[in-house]
Amino acid sequence: MNELEYHAKEVLTHHRTQQVATVFKILTMVLTMALLVAIYLYFSKPQIKILSQTQPSAPIHAPVFSQDQISKPKHTPNTSVTPSACTPSQLSLLFGSEFVNGSTTRLEIVLTNTSTSSCNVIGHPGLQLTGAVNGSELDLDPQWTKTQPQIVSLSTGMSTHAWLSFPSSPSSCASHPFSFLPERLYLIPPNESSQLSIHWLGQPLYLCNASGFQPTIGIFLPGSSGTYPN
Repeated sequence: MNELEYHAKEVLTHHRTQQVATVFKILTMVLTMALLVAIYLYFSKPQIKILSQTQPSAPIHAPVFSQDQISKPKHTPNTSVTPSACTPSQLSLLFGSEFVNGSTTRLEIVLTNTSTSSCNVIGHPGLQLTGAVNGSELDLDPQWTKTQPQIVSLSTGMSTHAWLSFPSSPSSCASHPFSFLPERLYLIPPNESSQLSIHWLGQPLYLCNASGFQPTIGIFLPGSSGTYPN
């Protein structure tokens, strides 16, 4: 290889090195921009603490009764058949009565047995409110109340309700209340895994991170109206 060929090879090698460096620089800039956008989108989302106590697919245990409560006279044969848990295919979902007390709204979530067979509902439902906030999707899981579950037996056409309680006024929070207008409500009956859904009724929720101000959902109670459980 003469000196001219050597220098030509050196120039070609240098040119290729510059091309690789340019491509690497462009890729670095693109990845940096993507990282900055991801960081911006993450921190621009509403920083609302979503409580995870409600687990829609988690089984609810039946209440424990004493022996005196479940014992029967020896001369009375037990010929009854215990109804099984209500499945979503047996139920219809709708909203019931709504009560406003100051800055808090209590709303009945009603299930009606539309099948020809009796069934039982025991405990809290899995409940989720979903909607868009500032271009981002927000899934809100109301917290379960600390109320002992009870067995609600539903024959054909009978209903049961659970109270959904939520802050419905900006005064619910001491500072910086966050308004959230859900689009749909999703419900999973106790001891089930399939869901029912319904369009939300248009009432906004005002959320904050302060303890005691999160939406709550109670246990199912007999009928389509009742007293809110403490």
